[in-house]
Amino acid sequence: MKHGKCNLNHSNLHRTNDPAEKLMSTRCVTERQPKYLSGLATLLATFLVLFIGGCSNSSDVQPVSGTVTLDGQPLAGVMVRFTPQTGEKRTTSLGKTDEQGRYELRYTSQQQGALIGIHKVQVVNIDGLPEPGMPKAQKVPKQYDVQSELTAEVTPSENIFNFELTSKK
Repeated sequence: MKHGKCNLNHSNLHRTNDPAEKLMSTRCVTERQPKYLSGLATLLATFLVLFIGGCSNSSDVQPVSGTVTLDGQPLAGVMVRFTPQTGEKRTTSLGKTDEQGRYELRYTSQQQGALIGIHKVQVVNIDGLPEPGMPKAQKVPKQYDVQSELTAEVTPSENIFNFELTSKK
């Protein structure tokens, strides 16, 4: 049987007393090993990159919650939007306020939170009819909506942001 540069007869390999043939069989096995180990090492390296890469992405996103009030009253049925101002990733996180003005941001449909870093924050009126059981959304002043200058910095520690909005400029 031929193995690369080797000519081996496996049926006679263990029966031979010829030192040259035994040396050749050892060398052939040694020559084949790196190819096998190389494939295994590549597979292992790929797995580690994917596993570690997946884990590191989730650590860039931290839970974010808080409350929104307008003139001291809970602001229900509005969208809180955090848009990253730095970094390559610019995925906006969103959260809708409940009847007490509380919100929790979602980064994706599967993951809560927002990316670590500085964000522009907008409190946005939601057009359309309110969901059943929710009060009609109150009008958000433009200085918090389209012309918002609100910012928040999401950190690796606790991220609770309460926004006390006023209808006066």
